[in-house]
Amino acid sequence: MIDLNRRYREQIERVSQFSENAVASIAWIEKILSDTPIDDYRKLTAGLILSRYLTNVKKVGYDQAYTTIWQWLDKCAALKRLEASRRYFDHEVVKRQLLLAHQSRRLPMGLDTMKRDYHEVYKKLSVIA
Repeated sequence: MIDLNRRYREQIERVSQFSENAVASIAWIEKILSDTPIDDYRKLTAGLILSRYLTNVKKVGYDQAYTTIWQWLDKCAALKRLEASRRYFDHEVVKRQLLLAHQSRRLPMGLDTMKRDYHEVYKKLSVIA
């Protein structure tokens, strides 16, 4: 059994290693944001990867993170319409996940976790990693 308290503490320590002035980045996530829209798994990607990355690694403010995620989602919507509605995405995915990312200080899901727990997402995103 995994010691969840230990894992949580380790995540907090990793987040706190970034000084307030440092700008950290994770190359595969930057690539998703810059030029890789996807046609499926957008809720999961926005919620467990992008919101946490922008909030807890890049340390951008809420408004900038919100805008960045929507710019990416708009590119994705050009490939395939967002399901459920845009309103649902705005309230339940983007706004809610940004708030949760800020409150939890959790880091974005990594490729190893994605491969283990979300294999289909991993197959889609590992092409760019």
